[in-house]
Order: sequence, then C-alpha cells, then structure tokens
Amino acid sequence: LALSDVSDRVVSSAAGAAFAVGAAPCALPPRSATLLAAADRWARPLLRRGRRYDVVTADPPWPSRSARRKGAYAAGWDAWRRPLRRFPLPRLASERGAVVAVWVTNDAKVADFVRRDLFPKWRVEYVATWYWLKVTASGAPVLAPLHQSPHLALPPGLAAVSLKESRYRPSSFI
Repeated sequence: LALSDVSDRVVSSAAGAAFAVGAAPCALPPRSATLLAAADRWARPLLRRGRRYDVVTADPPWPSRSARRKGAYAAGWDAWRRPLRRFPLPRLASERGAVVAVWVTNDAKVADFVRRDLFPKWRVEYVATWYWLKVTASGAPVLAPLHQSPHLALPPGLAAVSLKESRYRPSSFI
C-alpha cells in the first residue's frame, strides 16, 4: 500500500492482517483499527464508525528539536495541545471502560501534560507508566547518545464512568 492509501482513513481488520505501507511492515491484531492522521483530524473518521473501543493508543506529534529542524509538523505548544484537548475520547471509549495509552517523549513537560492536563480532560485516570526499552535485533539494549534516552514512556490510564464500573483494575498495570 502507498502512504496515501492509509492516510486520513481508518484501517480495520476483523481477523487480523499483515501488510506493508511502502517498505514498512505493519500488522493489525484481530478486531482492531488504526488511523494515520494529524491529531486535529483524528475524531471525525473514528466517530463516523459509530464504534467504541476497549483500548485506545495514541502517538501524537510531540514538539522536539528534531521536528522543528525538519519542519515536519507544527511543533509549537498550542499546535499539538489544542487538538489533543478537543479529541472526544469519552465518546469513543467503551462504556465498560477502556485502557488508554499515549506515547510520550522523554520530555518531562510532555509527560506532565498527559498526566495532569490531557487525561483529566479526557476523563482518564492515570495508573502507571510503562517503558519501552529500545533493543537491537539481537535483543541487546540500544546505547543512546548522551542527549537521548534508550527508552520511551507509555503512560496508560483507565477511561470509565467510574472504576467500580470498569472491568479493568489499576493493579493490573503495575
């Protein structure tokens, strides 16, 4: 598939699927969907589907020196905060509760924004932080330059009417 085949549209699979976008291999688990779009365009295609989700994972375009140098996307604070705050996660999360995870950079301001601003706006309770350790093909940890970190954070939270009504429990994340 070309990048234009998957941009700005929900790609889903009932049974699971493996495919390539350009040279990049991709896989979708059974009964899942993915959306590759700018953060300000996430809501409309997902709401049109009329579905609610048990797991929502987001990988927003956070500001970074690299993004500013490349001019890949608007990296100013409001350029990414405003569309994320407007994202209607409560309308997309399952009524029975949902696990919500947002990839963050190793910038403490970004992680703090997700935990203290974004999650409350989305009615998500922060429960822990998972770390993805970057490894080589042989499984050895990647040794990053001094100004970089060999891991990325993924703080999960719970979206639910209340934790009593959720089928998920915070202790299952730690």
